[in-house]
Amino acid sequence: MEENKKSDPRRYALNVTLVGAASLAGFATVAILFLALFAGLWLDNFFSTENHIYTIVLLCVSVPFTLMAMLWVVRFTTSRIQLSGSPKDEEDAASG
Repeated sequence: MEENKKSDPRRYALNVTLVGAASLAGFATVAILFLALFAGLWLDNFFSTENHIYTIVLLCVSVPFTLMAMLWVVRFTTSRIQLSGSPKDEEDAASG
């Protein structure tokens, strides 16, 4: 791990930043769920429903969206992480 920092500190910093961004997928999940919860509660209050049907429906509908958002964020950020000594490094070094 130490030699990765010494060999290319910019790449190491980028990789650490991308790992941090990938960890934000969990926060996005919670944010979407809370948005669905509060929107459902507001709709239930607005339409005066006593069985909270809007809250239940919005929470059930938001679960697939949270899973898709989490997968997209993680795949997008982790696809940009590169290991030192990867073929991309050799191509960059050869091109100047």
